[in-house]
Amino acid sequence: MSNGTHVRPGEVISSSLINQILDRLDALEQNVPGSEPEPGTGGAIVIDGFEPQDEQEVGRVLAILGSNLPFPPNGNTVTIGDVPVPEANLRMAPSNRERLELVVPELGSLPAEGRNLFVRVMDGSNSAQLLYRIRPSSGGTPTPSITAVRPEGGSAGDLIAMGAVAVIEGTNFSDVAANDTITFTPLGFMPAAEPYPRTGDPPLDVQSTSNAEIRVVVPDMSEITVTLGSRRVRIEITVAGAPDPATFEFFTFRP
Repeated sequence: MSNGTHVRPGEVISSSLINQILDRLDALEQNVPGSEPEPGTGGAIVIDGFEPQDEQEVGRVLAILGSNLPFPPNGNTVTIGDVPVPEANLRMAPSNRERLELVVPELGSLPAEGRNLFVRVMDGSNSAQLLYRIRPSSGGTPTPSITAVRPEGGSAGDLIAMGAVAVIEGTNFSDVAANDTITFTPLGFMPAAEPYPRTGDPPLDVQSTSNAEIRVVVPDMSEITVTLGSRRVRIEITVAGAPDPATFEFFTFRP
């Protein structure tokens, strides 16, 4: 090949190089907003890239990076190829307007080397898409997701008192409590608060576990006082053998 940026007559161009060029041209052509954004949506959706940057496999966490991404995400937000990403696969935390996290769903038959598919983000009539390579799952324990956290007998979004039971709903939790590592971290403190339970703390009171629901008592977190009122807390669940944890944020208070 040439030493510069041009190919000289007679030089061989590999098929992989041609495919990379075609993929890039498709991405440049397709990474444009759809129609004009609807009033109040905050501007046109822009996809700048992904994390991991080049490829991800089915069942693993993929982050879409950009601006004006729909938040909170919902079941009509993202498609990969022609497959809608189920709402259970969309990760509320740490998603925001610049980062949208999801667990790549099953996409049918994929070649071992993967396939370039358009990842499309939609918010009403406002949309953008960008090519990304998805590989088939390498197997193992699937990544868990949290779809809601609510008080016992309450609804998603309700305040949950410390010492009360939190019902965590989602997918791919373990039926064996010992395989689910759960932590609670108070947010917004300087210096940053440690996750609970801390070293030396009693273990969490996990009352029941299943593939789709965990019931656990919210621990006493000393940073959260009566005078502070309700505070935001991040819950994280790591399932033994799974490649990524599940995270979610809710509000708690000292009763």
